[in-house]
Formats: sequence, C-alpha cells, structure tokens
Amino acid sequence: MKNLALFIPEIREFLEIGAEDRLQRLLQEFHPADIAEIFEELKLDEKVAVFRALQDEKAISVFEQLDTSLQQELLEVLSKKKTVEVLDEMASDERADLFSELEPKTIDRLFRLMKKEEVADVKKLLKYKEDTAGGIMTTDYVALREETTVEETTTYLREAVEAETISYIYVVDKEDRLTGVVSIRTFIMARPNIPISQIMTRDVVKVSVDTDQEEVAAIVAKYNLLAIPVVEDDNRLVGIVTVDDIIDVIEKEATEDIYKMTGTSPEEELLKAPVFKVAFIRLPWLFTFLIGGIIAGFVIRLFNVTLSEIITLTFFIPLIMGMAGNVGIQSSTIIVRGIAIGHIDIDRIKGILFKEIGIGLIMGGICGVGIGLITPFLRTETCVVETHLLGIIVGLSIFLALTAAAFVGTISPILFKKLHIDPAAASGPLVTATTDITGLLIYFVLATILIKYL
Repeated sequence: MKNLALFIPEIREFLEIGAEDRLQRLLQEFHPADIAEIFEELKLDEKVAVFRALQDEKAISVFEQLDTSLQQELLEVLSKKKTVEVLDEMASDERADLFSELEPKTIDRLFRLMKKEEVADVKKLLKYKEDTAGGIMTTDYVALREETTVEETTTYLREAVEAETISYIYVVDKEDRLTGVVSIRTFIMARPNIPISQIMTRDVVKVSVDTDQEEVAAIVAKYNLLAIPVVEDDNRLVGIVTVDDIIDVIEKEATEDIYKMTGTSPEEELLKAPVFKVAFIRLPWLFTFLIGGIIAGFVIRLFNVTLSEIITLTFFIPLIMGMAGNVGIQSSTIIVRGIAIGHIDIDRIKGILFKEIGIGLIMGGICGVGIGLITPFLRTETCVVETHLLGIIVGLSIFLALTAAAFVGTISPILFKKLHIDPAAASGPLVTATTDITGLLIYFVLATILIKYL
C-alpha cells in the first residue's frame, strides 16, 4: 500500500504549475482516510486546493474523516455553494458531531445556508447527550411498512441513496414504531411477492436514545451486529448506530479509561493543551497520592517503637508497598476492562471476587515464601531479631498484603460502578494509595505482634 505522505512534494508541484487533472488522478488512487491524513501537513491554501480537486463523493468522505478543527477551517474558506454541498451530503451523525463543536455564530451562519429539513435534523440530534445512543446515532437508515412487498422493497433500495448503511431493513407501523428487522441475506432469499412482515424478525435487539454509548457498544459486540436501531420511549424508531460508530466509541472509551487509570485526562492528548491547564488536570490525582502518602506516614509513625527496635524493617517498606500496588492495579485493570466490554456482570460478583482473591493468595504465597527465604541473607549488624523470624514477618506480610491488594483492586471498580461512577476512576492513584496503606498496616501489625510473642 502506497503512503500518500510521500507524495506531498509532488502534490505541491502540481498545485504550483496548475496541473489539477494530474492531481485528481493521483488522489483518485488513494482511500479518503489516506487523503485526510495528509491535511495536517498542508498549508491552508493547499488544503483548499486539494479538497476542490476531489470528486464530489470522495470529497465528502474525506471531509468526514478530518478532525473537527480542520473541518471548521475548510468551512471558513469554501464557497457558499461548496459548503452547502458538503453539509447536505454529510452523514447525519457526522454533521451533528461537527455542529456540536462550532461557535453559535458559525452555527447560525451555516443554518442560513442549509435546507430546513437538514437544519431540523441537526437540531434533533444535538438535543441528545453526546455519550448516549441518541448522540452517536444517524438518521439515515431504511425503514418500511409491514405491508411492503419484497419486490417493492427492492425498488425502494435502489433509490435509497441517503441511507448510511443497508445491512438491515427496519420495519415500522404507521406511527413509526419498530416492529421488526430484516437482514439483507434473508431479504435476498425471499420471494418477490410476499410482504416483508412475513420474513422479518420480531424480536429486535435495540437500544433507547439515552442508553450509554459504552453499553451500546457492548450490545453490538455481544450480538455481532452491523447496526443497532435506536428507539424513543414509545418504541418509535428514530435512528441507528452503525458499526463504524461503535469502533469509534470503543477507541474513545478505551482512551478515556487509560487516561483516568493513570490520573490524567484526554484533554492532554498530543500535548496540545497549555502547560497550566495540564498541570491543573493532573493535580487532583496528585493530591490523592499526597493524602495517601501522609496517611502512610502516620502509619509508619504509629509504629515508630517497632521500627526503632528493628531498624532493618525499613528495608522492606518500599518492597511491600510496590508489590501491593502492582497487584492492586492488575486486578482493577482486569475488572474495569471486563465491565467496559460487558464480560463482567456486576450483579454477580461473588465468583469474580473469589477468583481474584484466589489469584492474590497464590501470588502472595509464592512471593512471600521467596522473600521469606531470601530475607535471612539480608541481615545487618543492627538487626536484633532472629533472621528466621524476620523472614517469617516479611514473607507473611507479602502474602497478606498481596491478597488484600487483589481484594481492593477487584472490589473498588465494582463499588464505583454500583454508585454510578466511572469505574476507571477507581484504578490507578486511588487503588495504589489504598493498597500502600493496607500493606503497611499489615506489615507493622504483624511485626509488632510476632516480635512480642515469638
């Protein structure tokens, strides 16, 4: 596959000498996504010239692939006629996404250029929350009455140029209530003279307009759908969510979860945000570490008598905190990801919890025995406790700390989800701080007890 970025010097040469026909032939060889990729590297006048050189259908596809900022940039300089063509031909969901980012003055200007029905469609989609099925759906779909025959449907499909996808034919009643769905495969195999009501599936997998986009993605993945219908409270069909939108949702949600689990924000992406803004985005999570560190300091201070008697105990503090933190992050990451993709049912958590605790017990046992056997060889001259006893203290502490960390890392995201808080927020800094404090408490309590009685 050729990389269009390598042809940028050639594109610039064509623009300089006015060889628009040669530029068109070159661009015709590439996918719209490849063409959109090079726009970041072009100057504004070059972007406009390249865009104008594209054939109408490909121009729309390229425009839809551009970042919102680049789309706005082009709309500011394109002619009124070209602007209207672009906005009219865009997929309804892509157009709504664009308008959600525009300034009110720009929206008013563009609304005055657009057809009334297109304006109404944009306003309709903008009323839904961005991260819901209504916010990501398209209103370009095929819906027919129950009495429509297969032959009549065939004629209609030939003219259904507005539909974003024709993977499914949706069947509605006179009030546009969803009554069934027909796959294209079933449709092709059907006799021409029968109504589509005889071949439709009445048990339709669907979502409501306010269903969270992450849940929509999980349903589409579960049932291996190419599109899913979106209905309002009265079961009236208002749009569909297509698989390309689901891919975007999965990518977006995964990115957000990664940022949240590391205590940062998607707003920092590509380092485009100002320095002070990035700093203030990260500060709340650093305060989580700060508070956790202060509490950990109080725990150490609480057991200063034990530490003063056996100074060697301080050698193992970073080890216990680090290992417990890592196990907590591992468990929470698995749970957060499982919830996100629908593989974990939070209403049936007992099995999941016992499994993660079991994993923690196994890892804690292996690591605890290993550290316990190594500890005697780390004895110093200031160590007044027997080496085998020190090994027991450290080994048992590792065992219990890792088991507790697995429990905390598992239960935290589940509790957050139950409280309707993004479970990704329970990972990273919060879990690490909690497991650090828990590990220290286990370590010092064990040391105090065992030294006293053994």
